Amino acid sequence: MDASIFRDFSIYERAKFQFRGEATNVFNFVNLSNPGAVLSSTSSFGVISSGVTAGGIGMRVIQLGGSLLF
Repeated sequence: MDASIFRDFSIYERAKFQFRGEATNVFNFVNLSNPGAVLSSTSSFGVISSGVTAGGIGMRVIQLGGSLLF
């Protein structure tokens, strides 16, 4: 789940400053890979050995930014 929030601040009549905050993978979910499926390999059968975070983008990422709108 991704989220963003922003707010506009008026500077002059036609100019605004926009402050923005964005977060990616807000809840920090992990998608686990499939478990081992080779029956003859008793050490890895049914074992989940790796995982990828949601969307493959890594851990939770938070960024802040600003823009001048005119």
